Parts: sequence; C-alpha cells; structure tokens
Amino acid sequence: MEILQGVHYFYTTNGQQVGPVDGNEMVRLAHQGYLSETDQVWTEGMAEWLPVTAFSQLAAGIHAATDAAYNNPVMDDGSVVVKEPALARPGVIMVPREETVPERYRKRVSFGAWIWTAVMPLLILGVTSFGSAWGPRLGYSSVDDLETIVVILFGLALLFLVINSIIGLVILHRAWSHIQEIGLARTTPGKAVGFLFIPFFNLYWVFIAYYGWAEDYNRYIEEMGADHIVPANSGFQLAAIICNFVQLPFLWPFAVYMMCRCTNDIADLPAPGDLGIDPASIPGSRFGYQA
Repeated sequence: MEILQGVHYFYTTNGQQVGPVDGNEMVRLAHQGYLSETDQVWTEGMAEWLPVTAFSQLAAGIHAATDAAYNNPVMDDGSVVVKEPALARPGVIMVPREETVPERYRKRVSFGAWIWTAVMPLLILGVTSFGSAWGPRLGYSSVDDLETIVVILFGLALLFLVINSIIGLVILHRAWSHIQEIGLARTTPGKAVGFLFIPFFNLYWVFIAYYGWAEDYNRYIEEMGADHIVPANSGFQLAAIICNFVQLPFLWPFAVYMMCRCTNDIADLPAPGDLGIDPASIPGSRFGYQA
C-alpha cells in the first residue's frame, strides 16, 4: 500500500493515538525517525489498523532513518546535518533538507544588490536635477562648478547602471545553471546570457531567457519532487517583458525578485544523484532518456 497525498491518517505511537495527519507529514515523520515498525496506521475507508510497514513509503522512511548514511552525520566543523532522504515518488513531497550547510552546493544570488544599484542612478539623477535648479541659491554661482558636479554625478549614475546590468546577468546565469542537472533546460547559462547581446535576435531571446526559464524551472522542481518550493509565475515573467517593450518597466523589479527567490530556493537542494534520481530516466531529458 502507499501513503496518498491529500489524505489524512491516524497513527499510534507509544500506545497513544495521533491525528489526523496529512500523508506528506506521515512520510516526513517516518524519515525523521518518529515512527517505528510497531506503530499502526488507519484512515477512512480502511477496515482495520495496519502496521506502518504495510505502507511502502513509511517502511522505506523508517529504514532510511536507521541507516547510518542518513543518521545525522557530524561535519568536520562540529555542526550536525539533519537530512531527510527523498523517495522521488510521484505525489510525495519529500526533499532532503539541511539545517546546517557548511558549504553550499549551489551559489545564491542577491536581489538586494540588484535593487540597490538600480535605485542609486535614480537618486543621483534626482540630486542632479535639484542641483541644477537650486545650485545658484546654494552658492554655486559659477557655471563651471555646476557643470563639473553634473558630470561627476552622471558618471556615478552610469557606473551604477553598469554594475546593475552585470549583477542582473549574473542572476540570470545562475538561475539557468541551477536547473541544468537533469537535462530539461532548453538552453545553457552561457547562451541565456550571451544571446542577449545579439542585435535584433535579442528581442526574441529575452522571452527564452526569462519566460523560458520560468517554465523550465517549474519542470525542474517537479521532477526533483520539491513540491514545498513555490513555483515561478511564468505569466508574470511574460507580462514584465512585454511591459519593458512598451517602456513601462514597473513590473521588472518584481520579476527579478521572483528569479532571485526561486534561484535561492533551490540553492540548498542536493544534487539529483543524492536523491537517487537518474536524469536519463526523465522524459525529455537530453541525457539519453529512452521511452
């Protein structure tokens, strides 16, 4: 038998009845060692209570919880990593989580750095406009003094714009690099960034780079069994791109924030191999899937 997603169960432990508990929570409890082989499970529609081991996911979870390979290994720095092995089964939300991660498997991105470098040019231009209008009243009667200040401020604004563009490309590159491992991504990180520099073609490619990323990202977390991760809103990404084309970029910061959030959400996930996921077994994978 299998534990089903969305179904509520009751279980007994230490002589006490507990529940109702969602099916996903039951699997989690088994993997964390809260259930034993002597416990029993019941849900509506069952004629009698059954032992935990009668359910394949729970039996596997109990076995994994007692396996030394998953039993809270102690790292060199003394930190304890609490892991939950995943079953990678359809409908089961069970992704390994690490409460302490000494070294990151994937690099994170910073939305704060992007938005800060995006806002600074606007602030500088505002100060420049203020200075041009109020400079004489503040004692800058010399035109040369005002021109020098304006040139310096415009230079700073341009510098922040360049830095902001670089940070944005780094975010895009990492967003694509994080979803490459199971062979479903429609392009590579290098192409996602590089093709944006091709004149005219980039008008088409921006849809692949951002809207296409959202679609591939959602497929990635689905195949990884990471149902607890909020998916990317591909429709919002598309709307943000269209607004940019019509010179209304008010949605773009939210689109970048979404990309940063999604990228950081999977930054702590283990590699597919650590979950027992074979990329070659996934339909559509470029790693040799055979139907």
